[in-house]
Parts: sequence; structure tokens; C-alpha cells
Amino acid sequence: MLKLSNYLKVAPFLAIPAIPTLLDDSLTAKLLSLSFAFILIFAGYFILKKYSRNQEIQFEAEKKKQSEDNERQIAEIRTPLQARAQYIPVLVNQLTDVTEHTESAALDIGDRFLNIVKRARKRSSES
Repeated sequence: MLKLSNYLKVAPFLAIPAIPTLLDDSLTAKLLSLSFAFILIFAGYFILKKYSRNQEIQFEAEKKKQSEDNERQIAEIRTPLQARAQYIPVLVNQLTDVTEHTESAALDIGDRFLNIVKRARKRSSES
């Protein structure tokens, strides 16, 4: 965010190039203009460098805060998930038992139907 104080710091630098126009000697004015241009270029470079560094610091701070927020959220979720994870082996064993009982019950029903069919055939052949 740009502040008024930043504008007041830059304003004198913007006024410097107008100074050579007040001189009568054109060579001196040109040299002074060139000097001021270099000064402005270097000042601009350092101002941009400082601004860039401030942006980097701000970005790193935001990144660190985001990372801490993520870690906090993960910690909040981790405990309940770990508590529920211990039930997974129990559920797997229960599902395995249910599957085995279902298979044996299906085979038993099939055997009983075959037995009923055999008895029905036997009685139909006796009649």
C-alpha cells in the first residue's frame, strides 16, 4: 500500500531534473542533467530493491502463517482419524466373519434344496 510519506520521499527526486534548466551554461546543464539522471536511476533501483525485499518478507510471513494454519488444521483432524483408525482391523475381521458365514449359509441352503429335489424325485418315481 502506498502512503503519502512515500510520495513525499520521491517528490524531491522528481524535481531534480528541472534544476539544470535554471543554468545558463548548456554544457554544465547537460552534465548536471546527466548526473541527476544517474542519481534518479540509482535511487529508483534502490527504492525498487527495497520494495521488492519488503514484498518478499511479507510473502514469506504469509507463507509461514499459512503453513502454521495448515499444521493446526491437520493436528485437529489427525487425533479423531487416528482414534477411528484403530477400529478398521476390527471392522475388517467382522466383515470377514460375515462373508464366511454368508458363504457357508448359501452352500447349506444349496445342499438342502438338492436334498429336497432328490426326495421329490424319489417320491415321484415311487408313485
